[in-house]
Amino acid sequence: MNKKIKNEDLNQILSKGADDRIYLNENGLTKYGVPLTGKDFVTRGSCTCNPTSKEDIQLINELLNELHSDQDWIKQQEKITITLKSIINIEKEDAFEIVYTPSGTDIVYLPLLLAQLLKPDQEIHNIFTCFEEIGSGTKLASEAKFYSSYNQFGNKIVKTKKLDQNINVKSIFLNARTSDGDIINPEIEIKKWVSENPQALIIINLVYGSKSGIEDNLSLIDKINAPNIIWTTDLCQFRHSKEILNILLKKNCLLFITGSKFYQSPPFCGALLMSQSIFSKIMKVSNWNPISNFGQIFSKHDFPQSMKDKTGFPDFLNKSRILRWSCAVKEIERFNKFDKNIIDHKINLWRKTIVEALLNHGDVFELMPHQEQSNKTILSFRIMYDGKYLDHNQLKELFLKIVKSDYRLTNTFSNITIGQPVAYGKKSFLRLAIGSKNIRQFVTEDEHYFQTDKEIVQIIISKLKESKDENKRIKNT
Repeated sequence: MNKKIKNEDLNQILSKGADDRIYLNENGLTKYGVPLTGKDFVTRGSCTCNPTSKEDIQLINELLNELHSDQDWIKQQEKITITLKSIINIEKEDAFEIVYTPSGTDIVYLPLLLAQLLKPDQEIHNIFTCFEEIGSGTKLASEAKFYSSYNQFGNKIVKTKKLDQNINVKSIFLNARTSDGDIINPEIEIKKWVSENPQALIIINLVYGSKSGIEDNLSLIDKINAPNIIWTTDLCQFRHSKEILNILLKKNCLLFITGSKFYQSPPFCGALLMSQSIFSKIMKVSNWNPISNFGQIFSKHDFPQSMKDKTGFPDFLNKSRILRWSCAVKEIERFNKFDKNIIDHKINLWRKTIVEALLNHGDVFELMPHQEQSNKTILSFRIMYDGKYLDHNQLKELFLKIVKSDYRLTNTFSNITIGQPVAYGKKSFLRLAIGSKNIRQFVTEDEHYFQTDKEIVQIIISKLKESKDENKRIKNT
């Protein structure tokens, strides 16, 4: 007889196998202010803070009743790999291999790992576009430093400490936006850096789908033809077509993906896709000692079967990550059964409706510039009160007030999540975003009015007023 796992046990399982961002505090909440499981949640965030859905809880229960031995879990990961390949590959092709990671941030270590394997003594220049709109731990990870106080094994590590003193890496960060919020094209700066540094191994990290949906011009890969470049593209939002992924893989671009943003699986689940050409080069390397210190981050089971024993990494089976990725691939399969034209129609209708709802309160909301250049499933906006914009710290306070509140007395849902604040310079904005599960619901219910989303707009206004009234009371006492 199958046993149903208790919520508290499920929380413990899902809070393992990554880092302290999803450890639960005394109130059962992550650092994002939300639980890992919960009933009647409405999710409108493009970030990794999704409570586990009922569908995913059911799947996790089934898997926990089916998977007993380590070999069972290894086979389940192999099933995930086979499914992802079948979803992404063009028919009759096998374009890539997969390295799994504890989170999206941990993917940033992998190009450094590959650089150490292929060119262990060469200076590395690590260039990141769209810097303020990618994960907050990216800066430290890009410098081969620990970005968290714990690793996937649950071991205490020293945040900001370099994981390997022999890695000679210099990180360069290019902003996504000007101080006025306009989107910046990084092409000129990248070309200049490449031409001036022919001696370095240069990792160029493009972003195709940032937190606010910015998409770098991928033609840059063809415009800069230099033998000392490793190209990567951050597709962590994973709001992309199969065609885009295969075009990039053919260009030998390393791809960063996650299952816990657009596909709304429990946080975290990351992965790197590498072309078979790059994989073949790695497999020809005889000396794997230069990457030994990466075993503080990765397990041998994170890597393809033929690479596992070469790494020399810990024999740690991350069952929590396997559960999370199981949820992600199941959701991708569900979503792909829906007609693309109907999906696009619902996305456009949602966007149009919510833009109108925001513009109806022009004294509170101001849409970020160039919304037409961003992904249609994400809306980004600044917030004002009495004619003054809220800064990043004020938006963080407002965000936590919104996601920690219980709305059962006045609404049909108990809690909501929205996109966390994103800072650019001294300014900041919030986001509303829909993922695959939201869109499936819109299509299934033939949604036209998006009343819940309109209610969320009103909740933001209400919580903003509450915050300002509280601050006034504090000042007056």
